[in-house]
Formats: sequence, structure tokens, C-alpha cells
Amino acid sequence: MEREEFKQFVAACEYKTDTLDVDGTFTGYGSVFGVVDLDLDIVMPGAFKNTLKEWKRRKLLPPVVWQHDFRNPIGPHLDMSEDDKGLALKGLLLVDDVPKAREARALMKHKAVNGLSIGFITRNSKQGKDKDGRPVRMITETDLLEVSVVTMASNRDAKVLDVKGTPFTVDDIDKLSTPKEFEEILREAGFSRNAAIAFMAKCRRQSESAGEDPSVRLFNALVQAAKSNF
Repeated sequence: MEREEFKQFVAACEYKTDTLDVDGTFTGYGSVFGVVDLDLDIVMPGAFKNTLKEWKRRKLLPPVVWQHDFRNPIGPHLDMSEDDKGLALKGLLLVDDVPKAREARALMKHKAVNGLSIGFITRNSKQGKDKDGRPVRMITETDLLEVSVVTMASNRDAKVLDVKGTPFTVDDIDKLSTPKEFEEILREAGFSRNAAIAFMAKCRRQSESAGEDPSVRLFNALVQAAKSNF
């Protein structure tokens, strides 16, 4: 009888901070080859070859899931392939439309959640030994079901390489010059796109009703509000 399994991998989140993009994309590894996990299993090169071929034949990829809860998908994978290291992937958290995706992105960004984990069914495996002579199961073929963002994991070599987004500090406030930049900061703070646009529109309406220059009033109000919260 086939049994669904989950293999969890530490994602010691390493972030690039040279982008202001807050669209929720991330890159990393869902599995690293040749590493013995806490269950004494090793995923071998080629283990995902057939399952990825089948997913791509259907013009799909396994979803990004929150904590292996199939009721909580938080986005699609945009790309997934085997390389020399493991299962390389690029995912998209639907931060504009799925509240749990916004939560996941915030937790990943601040390294409070630091794991990736694959949910799969083992198709083929063989017995072997690790470098210390312990018996291990060598997984040679899987049926990949999903890749989850998880809180805790066990394989210390798989990593989330990048979650797009740049920390915003008080020193950056005076550099802002357009409403679009303020909108992006609101997105970074956790606002959905629609909520950020609505907030900016309300500020403009209040400025216009007060008979002041809309842009001047808007920027002054937001700058002072932002500074008071740092």
C-alpha cells in the first residue's frame, strides 16, 4: 500500500537585499541529494526526474503549501528542476490574494520560519549504508505531491536562497519621492496591493478636501507617521 511521506529540509534563510520587489517570489532547494535526514533516508540524484516530467506533461508543477496542510496552498511553483545539488525551485507566494501567503512571506523574510519540506510517495528505493556504516534507505524515485514552507526541518543543506523584499529603515524615508514608492513600503509592511492602493487614495482625498496640495500633504503625513513608528 502506498503511503504519503514528508521530508523536511532546513532552509537557513539567506536573503538578498538588493531588490525592492515584494511580489512574493522565492528561490531555493526543496531537497538536497546525498544528505542523510533524521529518518536515515537519502534522496538520490534522479529521484525527481520522472515525476517532474509527468507534472510538466500536464503543464503543471506541485503547489507551494503551508505546513503540509493541503487545505492551505499559498501559491504556485514557477520553475522546478533537478541540478547537481538537488531539487531547485522557484515559487510564488500569492501575497495579494491569500492571507496565509502574506503571513508566510513575513515569517520567511524575518527567518522565523526556516524550512522547506517535500510531500511525496516513494516509488523506488534500495538499502545502503552511510559513511558511518548505519543502514539507510536510498530513495531513487518519488511521486512528488507538493513542497511546503514549514517551521522546523531536518536536512541542514537545503536553503531558501532568496525571498524578494528589502528591509525598510528610517534612513530610507526621506529618499521616497513618489506615491508608488510609498505604496511599495505599505506592501512591505504587510498590506495587500488593494489595501495599499485604497490607503493611498484615502490620503489623497483627505488632502484635496483640506484644500492643500495633495502630494505635499500626503508625503508629509506619511513621513511623519512612518518616523513616529520607528
